[in-house]
Amino acid sequence: MLHISDKSSALLKYYEIIGDYNHVPLLSVAVKGNHFATPKDGHAAFLGLVQWFACHLHPTTSMAPMVMLRGPVALMYDVMVKQGEYDGFCQRYFGAVIQRHDVNIEKLHKLNEMKTVELMLERISSAFQEDCVETLQDWVADRRQPQILFYSSTDMPLTDTCYVYPHEKSRFKSTA
Repeated sequence: MLHISDKSSALLKYYEIIGDYNHVPLLSVAVKGNHFATPKDGHAAFLGLVQWFACHLHPTTSMAPMVMLRGPVALMYDVMVKQGEYDGFCQRYFGAVIQRHDVNIEKLHKLNEMKTVELMLERISSAFQEDCVETLQDWVADRRQPQILFYSSTDMPLTDTCYVYPHEKSRFKSTA
């Protein structure tokens, strides 16, 4: 069995999901619900959301959690949750539900002290480099005062996840 490097795990997971998951129903609901002006805007938000999810697999030396910032990616996340697709999506592609944890004032101060936004943006840049989608590039470019909506975690480490290259049938296992 061929092993891939951990550095490519997030990008491979991204390609696996966008090649497999039918997000057309989410786009339809998102546009009809006036979350996005056009399907193209909703699609861009969906791609950002998938990369955000995939970054949970990217190795990091930091113990800082992934955070969700206000904007189109968060709107698409909310549509997925409201449509009841979130838990199944996480189970299917990650083998565990990526848990959302709300932020109160005390936790927000701690997340800011931990520099979670900066560390997450570094993780995104490192994982996707030139393949980073526009909605997340906007996060990286806009380092003003982003509003953290929530942070995420999983109940189990995501170490035995399989990845599929786009348009290929063979499966590869992470060496995490």
